[in-house]
Amino acid sequence: MTWFLVQAKKEIKSQLAGADRLLLVKQDNEEICRSAGITVACFRSGSQKGLFPEMRQKLARKFVDEYGLSLAEVAQQLGIIGNAVS
Repeated sequence: MTWFLVQAKKEIKSQLAGADRLLLVKQDNEEICRSAGITVACFRSGSQKGLFPEMRQKLARKFVDEYGLSLAEVAQQLGIIGNAVS
């Protein structure tokens, strides 16, 4: 087996299952909202006021880089349009 295939198999094994990723996303959303003193519904409302854009940017990077979510899925989880994620 080539080195590339071995690395690819290791990468696949380290990825989270879809349900596990969504559970982590939910927990992250709840945690950031709790720390900011807002509700998840308020956070996902799409508002661009205050700290919302900065909070979403932080989570979007984490969701893509660490959890491997697509930009469309990140947008859905954060309550914003896809273009706002990219």
